[in-house]
Amino acid sequence: MNLGLDLQGGSYLLLELNRAALLNERLESVRKQGATHRRLDNGGNGVRGR
Repeated sequence: MNLGLDLQGGSYLLLELNRAALLNERLESVRKQGATHRRLDNGGNGVRGR
């Protein structure tokens, strides 16, 4: 985390993020949710629907 001062004596906080890691985490979450919904749609029998 970077901290800095502006020229008027205040302070600001600079937030950085790793976009690739964030996107990968989000895609993995969506994938897991889809797998869960497929299982529930098939009555939990583990058979994949089409």
